[in-house]
Amino acid sequence: MKKAFQIAGVLFYVIFLAGCDRDLNAGPPVSFTYTGSWVGAGIVLSIQNISSVYIDNLTITIERDGRVIKTAGIADKLGPGESISVGWMEIGVTIQKTDDIILHAKGYITGTKLVFLR
Repeated sequence: MKKAFQIAGVLFYVIFLAGCDRDLNAGPPVSFTYTGSWVGAGIVLSIQNISSVYIDNLTITIERDGRVIKTAGIADKLGPGESISVGWMEIGVTIQKTDDIILHAKGYITGTKLVFLR
C-alpha cells in the first residue's frame, strides 16, 4: 500500500506540476527599471512581466531598515510583456534605492527581490 502512495505522488508531480509553464519555486518572472520621480519624491519602478503567462495578483512589499513599511497590490493581472509603473502616487510610500523590494504573485511560492546596483 505504501508503494501505491509513492507511485501516486510521483504521477501527481509528473502530470500536474512538471507540465506547468513556470518554476513554482521561483518568484514572479519580472524585470525592472527605475527613474527619478518627476515630482521629486523617490523613484518610480517600471516592472515588466518577462514570461509567456499572465501574472495574477501582483503585490509589492517595501522593507526599510529591516521593517516592512508597505505591502500593496499593484496589478490584478499583468499579461506577457506588459509593464506597470509603481511610485509613491500608486502605493502611498516613497520608494528609495536603498529599500528592499519584494514582488509576490499568486501561484509562486517565493517572492522576487529587486536588486539595485548601487
